Amino acid sequence: RVVQVYEGLFYMDFSQEIMENLGHGAYQSLDPTLLPSLFVAHQRGPTKVSGQVLDDVRTRWEQGDGEVHETLGRIAALATEGRDALLEGKHRVFSSLMDENFDLRRRIMRIGEGDLALVEAARSLGASAKLTGSGGAIIGVLEGEEMKEQIQEGLGALGARVIEPTMV
Repeated sequence: RVVQVYEGLFYMDFSQEIMENLGHGAYQSLDPTLLPSLFVAHQRGPTKVSGQVLDDVRTRWEQGDGEVHETLGRIAALATEGRDALLEGKHRVFSSLMDENFDLRRRIMRIGEGDLALVEAARSLGASAKLTGSGGAIIGVLEGEEMKEQIQEGLGALGARVIEPTMV
């Protein structure tokens, strides 16, 4: 909800120390022009409610599940590495971090068949791809007009709507 409230591109740190000291995360506004060309593809039909996806992960976290703790720790580190990659203009690194994010989430969360199909189709066309949230839409990096057309066609064939977001 941070992005909805403040609007724009943000690095968000929800580390335990910051949460305990501030009672909320720390947010760093980033210049949206740092982003590479992106696409968002979403399924046209209804998908899972995020709580259905995340409740199991929360339960496992609270029970001290080592795989969940390790995986979420790495996902948090990816956010910092992603911010740094953007600040350094390393779009290929940023793109690979997006892929790693999805691969990690897949280890500990149930991924819907439609979401998985979108990610796999985008990757088969050379794009990075990850979930935008807990399901129903993906985001990835476009590398040129040819890839943009391939993504439109390939994901469109799966019934997805594909947009190229712009940040103002």
